[in-house]
Amino acid sequence: MISLQELHGQIEQLHTHYDMRFAGHARVTRNPHLMAAMIGQITQIQSRLSEVTTTDPNSHAFVLGLCFERLGLYKKERSEIQTAQKTVGKHGVAAAHKMSDVNFLLNRYHRDFGGEERETRDPGLLGELISALQAIVLGLETDTAQLDQTALQTAGVDVAWVQRQLDALTGEREAILRAQDAGSLDVRAAVLAELANSQFDRHRRHFNEQPRISRRPELLTDMIANLEETLTRMQRLHAQDAFLGNNQQNIDVVERHLAAWREQLPTLLELRRVATPA
Repeated sequence: MISLQELHGQIEQLHTHYDMRFAGHARVTRNPHLMAAMIGQITQIQSRLSEVTTTDPNSHAFVLGLCFERLGLYKKERSEIQTAQKTVGKHGVAAAHKMSDVNFLLNRYHRDFGGEERETRDPGLLGELISALQAIVLGLETDTAQLDQTALQTAGVDVAWVQRQLDALTGEREAILRAQDAGSLDVRAAVLAELANSQFDRHRRHFNEQPRISRRPELLTDMIANLEETLTRMQRLHAQDAFLGNNQQNIDVVERHLAAWREQLPTLLELRRVATPA
């Protein structure tokens, strides 16, 4: 028979799940069905508590009271999630999820670019974030056209704010490129070599020794575009100084990697096509 301590542990484990998936998140983006499942779980624990025999009635009363408290909290949370989502409708829910995606992308930006020297940053990676934000803005404009001001506020949607973030990232990418092109030819060649190496490392992390069916061709397409941009910048340096350090050797290495990645891409696209239901 399960012990009181074990049931108490299950209650706390369930509440940890609540803290991660619900606490502090916009209710309009939460899944009421997941909350319903948690209500079912806490109800089962409550039922099992009646079967527990214990020599410590105070502890039993505490755990039972905690169970009732959590059950009430989860029911209230489910009701408020349903109310919020009904208030904003399907377009408001979709827009709120897009705002969550915006925050995720901005967190990536601050993690990878915030406080770092511009000369060392990868403009290609920032370009990927910008492209993703541009797609979100287009989706938000479609969603918000169906919403009034009250629904926008309830959903926590602010398209103008997202556009300002997009403009700031676009300006930062331009500043990174200017900073990287401001040094001597030797310094610029070294920066580009480092960018290429970081792109090679990224490919190894995401594609080497990984099942091809699980790999995203969209990511490889972005990586090819980034490496092509690095190659173009290396070739511009070569046009200014054909004997610049290891630049020609770096160009040869980048061209070999690009050829391999381009050869890999059709295979991933075909695997995606075959795996996608008709």
